[in-house]
Amino acid sequence: MRVVDEWQGISVTLGAPNAQDFWVTPIESVSESEDGFERIYQGSQIIAVWPVELAPDAEWKGKLGLRIEHLPRKTKV
Repeated sequence: MRVVDEWQGISVTLGAPNAQDFWVTPIESVSESEDGFERIYQGSQIIAVWPVELAPDAEWKGKLGLRIEHLPRKTKV
């Protein structure tokens, strides 16, 4: 999975061998304002999902790779 933040000029690539899926969900907070309660987006969480069925006392190992890269700067015309 690759996510890009153009404002900060970076991309993040996550690798999870044998993962079945990635779940992306928001992280939000709730605050009280003069108009009542409001939800505020704080960020996102990315969760790798592996299909795992373990026998009693079995061991499971997973691997998660992370690569962060600078995006090439766009030149203004």
